Amino acid sequence: LHRVDRRQRQMCIRDRFLTVKVAPSGKTVQRSYTIASSPTQGDYVEITVKRESEGIASRFLHDQVSPGDTLTVSAPAGRFTFTGKEADAVVLIAGGVGITPMMSIARYLTDRVWGGAIHLLACCKREEDIIFARELETLAQRYETFRYTAVLSSPGDGWTGIRGRLTKETVLELIPDVAKPVSYTHLTLPTI
Repeated sequence: LHRVDRRQRQMCIRDRFLTVKVAPSGKTVQRSYTIASSPTQGDYVEITVKRESEGIASRFLHDQVSPGDTLTVSAPAGRFTFTGKEADAVVLIAGGVGITPMMSIARYLTDRVWGGAIHLLACCKREEDIIFARELETLAQRYETFRYTAVLSSPGDGWTGIRGRLTKETVLELIPDVAKPVSYTHLTLPTI
């Protein structure tokens, strides 16, 4: 992909996915992937592709595509955004690979050193399923307004974090003032 100008970058704030065309075995297939990079990143666009054992495109992208290969990709599309102007705080709740758009928003807000509270709750089965775990931990250490919590439904014996499914009670325990009107915007993707 190529460098984008300021107007195009503003489009990327609201346009949240790309469609990738690939031709494994000579048959063209299209798949849409959410943008994970921050709209402040002008040099590239990052997507996150979970390899599915039966996924035609995901297997091709993981197994056949190498650095330097050229792909056919659509212009960004879709509307899923939080710019920081909508509320004083944001709760980002994601399940599995659904963390991708939440990561884009978290990166955008921390890149801009947004002053509001950011709470990102990542729900997964196992610790190894937490996408961006190291980066999320780094953001939590670097920015005092950024809080990251992983909730695992089937963790290993060594897991010391929250176990089970994310519930209303767990959210209220982690973020007691989450129910305050106007202060918070909540963005959620379901666990798949």
